[in-house]
Amino acid sequence: MKKNDFRKNIKLTEPIFNKLKALMKVKDVKQYELIEILLDSYVTNKLSEKEREFFNYQMEQLEELRKEEH
Repeated sequence: MKKNDFRKNIKLTEPIFNKLKALMKVKDVKQYELIEILLDSYVTNKLSEKEREFFNYQMEQLEELRKEEH
């Protein structure tokens, strides 16, 4: 697997994409930085402890896959 195989495009509805663009103008951040902040906030504030444990497990599995491919 190539390095770029882990990079994916995400499709957003126009209203959500416009919110993202507006936030990027309010705060000088790149799209990927803003998405990471939003994801971290969601994981911290919206997932139950059990869901967070499963999320962390999934992240570990993905990281292991990435390491095996390099």
